[in-house]
Amino acid sequence: MAIENLQTNHARTNSLIYPYTANSVHIIKGVLEMGAAATVASTYDFGLIPPDAIICYFASGFSNDDLATTGSPTMSLGLFGENGSLSDLGYSDDVTAIRSGIALSSAGASTRLISDIANVNKPVWQLISGVSLSKPVRGALRVKGTLAAADCDTGGTILLELAYMVK
Repeated sequence: MAIENLQTNHARTNSLIYPYTANSVHIIKGVLEMGAAATVASTYDFGLIPPDAIICYFASGFSNDDLATTGSPTMSLGLFGENGSLSDLGYSDDVTAIRSGIALSSAGASTRLISDIANVNKPVWQLISGVSLSKPVRGALRVKGTLAAADCDTGGTILLELAYMVK
């Protein structure tokens, strides 16, 4: 009961910033094992989100084991069209739409998903490079991680917790 009141008061106080109800938050949680021989451009599927999802900045993050004894592999989190949601509009998948350059070579490393504060209140379809406000994306988008910069030579776990709100 007290938690509900706190959420209601918070939503009312910040109604211009987050005009959502406490029941509108959804979460994608992906715990995946990365193999010891993961190579650059390997992809990891975390699930679908609606194009009008707004990522919760403080409630979302990415964590990982130490996945390299040599080299400096990184992970990019992107948005990919599902069933033509991007390609039918003439758009392309964006491998770095959510975040790029997440270091995988430190154990227990974690990072926020959105790196540019200007993108905090935008629906995810607006984070995709080249997408026009005059031609918005209406279909589902798939969240994927892509290994970049170097191969991983040590297996381990990667964790994505992406909380989002939908108006």
